[in-house]
Parts: sequence; structure tokens; C-alpha cells
Amino acid sequence: MEELIKITEDKIQDSINEFTKRRSRMFNVVRMFKYPLVGLTAISTIVLGLDLGKEWITNQKNIALIIGAITTGLTTLMTFWNVEEYWIKNKVIELQLLSLQNKFQFEKKVGLNEIRIKEFFRQYQNIIGQQEELWKTTLDEQKESNS
Repeated sequence: MEELIKITEDKIQDSINEFTKRRSRMFNVVRMFKYPLVGLTAISTIVLGLDLGKEWITNQKNIALIIGAITTGLTTLMTFWNVEEYWIKNKVIELQLLSLQNKFQFEKKVGLNEIRIKEFFRQYQNIIGQQEELWKTTLDEQKESNS
């Protein structure tokens, strides 16, 4: 029984650590896209809004065109890689695992039986299965778009 408790605790904790790392990495990727996009769109608006005289109009349009192309490229990559959704889903799974860990620790103090430990492990597998389903869905969507 102690071995079952230890295995379940270790699995939950290992997965929490993994999803915390994934979430953090994905958040950094989201930030890598979002912050430059905000800055570039603001700069583009300013460049187009400035009244520097007729001799600057062509330069302003060209600068705004380049900024717009970069913004479009970054937005397209962000959408294609779906980084924001992966970040959010990793965060949700991380929170579910933390909640499961809290419930497990509470029930461990109260007293666990083998049936209850197995139920917790099934819940753990269901949570982890969400990540597998996410990747399966992503791969299926890629296959569809390539056909």
C-alpha cells in the first residue's frame, strides 16, 4: 500500500514539474510573439500618423509596409504554431494536476485504501491523457491540411 502511495505521489509530482516547465517555456514563446507585435503595430500607427511633410510620405509608407509585413509574418507563425492554445492547455493540465495532488495529500492524511489510490491514479492518467489527445488532434489537423 505504501508503495502504491509513493508511486502515485511521485507520478503526480513528476508530471507537475514537467507541465510547469512546458507552461513556462510556452509562455516565453507567447511573449516572444506578443510583445513585438504590440510594439510593431504601435510603431506602424505612429509612422503612418506623423505629418512630416510631403517629402517623407513615401518613406513613411515604405516603413509602415515593412512593419506591416513583419507583423503579418509573426501573426501567421503564431497562428500556425498555435502557441497560445498550447500554453493555455498546459496551464490547465498543470492546475488539474495540482488540484489532484492537493486532494491526494488530504486523503492521504485522512487515510487511503487501495481502491481510492487506484481511483486517484485513474484521474491522473485521465489528466495526462488530455496532453496526448492534444498532440493527436494536432497531428490529425496537420495530416488533413497536407492532403
